Amino acid sequence: MRRERINYIKIFNVDVKHKITHIKLYRIASILFAICMICLLLQVFIIKMEYLFNQAVAGFTLLGLVLMVIMCLNPFHCLFRTDIILLWKTFLNILIAPFGLVQFRHFFLTDILTSLIQSLRDIGFIVCFFANGYWLRSEEANVAKCGTPLENYIVAISFIPPWIRFAQCFKKYYDDPKRDTKTFYNAGKYFMVLMV
Repeated sequence: MRRERINYIKIFNVDVKHKITHIKLYRIASILFAICMICLLLQVFIIKMEYLFNQAVAGFTLLGLVLMVIMCLNPFHCLFRTDIILLWKTFLNILIAPFGLVQFRHFFLTDILTSLIQSLRDIGFIVCFFANGYWLRSEEANVAKCGTPLENYIVAISFIPPWIRFAQCFKKYYDDPKRDTKTFYNAGKYFMVLMV
């Protein structure tokens, strides 16, 4: 059996000086896992030792979320800032999909976003839970309590990633000199997702 090497740096258009090796990726994953587990264990401690506290507030859950957002936005010159800036530039290129550049990494990231629609919907519930103060009383956040803004967010987040992917397919079909019909059929698939 013949082994082929795939040049991921060329496919994703990554700067060679700032590439992330698998060891660096494992290090970041282990740091994120440790932060999540520490926050989870401290939250479970508060819940189980409720007799020591007045209420089981979700403070450590909020702390874990804030740390993750800080790591994603990364205002400091550490933790692969150049790669995070490249990721945000890719997000901006994705948002202008029908008019901007469409490369493999844009397709790839939009496919990931399309697959994560349910997780992105859950972010709306998390924001509702913390913004309305339900975390102080350990109440459940649902659509009835959060109202119209959450319903609008759920509809928008269910529509936007497939629409961007639909627009990318048409842009790819338009830019291709051969007019490959596979991208046209792929656009039809995402159009059907939009109709549902």
